[in-house]
Amino acid sequence: MRKYYEITLDIPAAKAWQKLGEEFVDIGKWTSLLTSSYMQGDIEVGSTRVCMIGDQKTTEIIIKYEPENMAFAYKATSGVPSWMTAAENHWQIKPKGENSCIIISTPVIQVKWWILPILPLMSFMLDKMINRAFGEFKHWAENDKPHPRKISTDYKYLKSKAQMA
Repeated sequence: MRKYYEITLDIPAAKAWQKLGEEFVDIGKWTSLLTSSYMQGDIEVGSTRVCMIGDQKTTEIIIKYEPENMAFAYKATSGVPSWMTAAENHWQIKPKGENSCIIISTPVIQVKWWILPILPLMSFMLDKMINRAFGEFKHWAENDKPHPRKISTDYKYLKSKAQMA
């Protein structure tokens, strides 16, 4: 399954690249889909980003990193659902004027044969996740602070961890 998403941001492409490409590790700071994230190594081809959802860990290896083209890509190396056989995502930022840009995301997901009958449902769920993340990134990049949904999600997560302790 190959998908295509884009969103327009009301900031210069250089600022969008800084927030998305140069601060690649910071995804856990701006999306409510994750609780945290960190890098193993510098942001370069071959380095690994770790994304945490509670105690679950997904690792992604950078397979392309081109600051001059404002483009990067990564593939999941562990922590993906068992029905996926491969998952990667390609990103690019394109200027759309002096104070505007377009961010393009093209995820490519390979699935096991038995998931094919419900692939339309999986595609719909991916659409919802990406659109949510896009909205949260737009807020982060344009306002230099997390989306209220991220703040609320982090509070609920920390509160639940405190209650378990």
